[in-house]
Amino acid sequence: MDPITHGIIGLGLSTLSGEPVNSLNPLMLGSVIGAMAPDIDIVFRLKGQYEYLKHHRGITHSIVGISFISIAISVVLNLIFRDYSFFRIFIWTFLGSLSHSVFDMLNSYGARFLLPFTKRKISASLLMLFDPVIIFLSLGMVFLFKDIFMKEIVFSLIFAIYLLFRIHMRSNVAKVLYNNFKNKCIIEKINILPSFFNPLKWDFIVETKDSNIVGQVYFLNKKITIRRKLKKVNHKIIKQFYKTELGRYFSEFTPIKHVKVIDKGEEIILRIIDLRYYLRNEFMHHATAVFNLEKKMVRTIFHPYSLRREILVEEKEIA
Repeated sequence: MDPITHGIIGLGLSTLSGEPVNSLNPLMLGSVIGAMAPDIDIVFRLKGQYEYLKHHRGITHSIVGISFISIAISVVLNLIFRDYSFFRIFIWTFLGSLSHSVFDMLNSYGARFLLPFTKRKISASLLMLFDPVIIFLSLGMVFLFKDIFMKEIVFSLIFAIYLLFRIHMRSNVAKVLYNNFKNKCIIEKINILPSFFNPLKWDFIVETKDSNIVGQVYFLNKKITIRRKLKKVNHKIIKQFYKTELGRYFSEFTPIKHVKVIDKGEEIILRIIDLRYYLRNEFMHHATAVFNLEKKMVRTIFHPYSLRREILVEEKEIA
């Protein structure tokens, strides 16, 4: 989710403190700033897009990271607002920061919440990267119900119902896909992700023995749209790529990928595609590895957001 959405969520959350919503309320400030603060990893953009995506939703989104971030914000706010205890400010700042990581884990990109204990991204794939329902709920917490208990009950219930409805939709879509493909191919796995813009549409990747089928399902009429059918290849040079730094990074970056092998005679090109995000008739993230006739790696390239963007990754193969 974008920082503004996170900030609105933090604002709505702060109303549960019972304090007024204004700039002189350190609990509100802590919750809002805390809810946006984990995206401080944007500073990695100073080192380039590759470094940014490599570290985004990493340590600053982990339970350890948000704890330190919350302490730092609370110390500053406590110096300004001495009438409030550090602990009270910290609690609401931490809740705001925690909300950031929780909502990032609810979408398909996920977050490394358990760093440094594990690098694995946690992703529930339930909410869109920009979810209007969550924004309306958060704003509703600001403007509706003065009674804190009533606010907690009503909005917790609505949020729970919304999540359950999203789970129901995804489960229903999974059944539709299974019934559609079960007699056409050998299904190995079905991945279902929220679409970019429409809350009633779901993106999917059906992994079969021979191919990856990428498309979208409209929940209301169960219409299936096939975007791409990508044939799988088995080439021993693929294992070499995954021993490189870019190969290891791309494996951590996305759990759902496809590899194309382009043999040009004088060189072999591997094109690795992140299948999760499809926008304007193309996949967003790619990696390219070029090998010579001796199957030695010549160069690796990272393509963030579009194949037209190229970032040369200098590295050596790791045995």
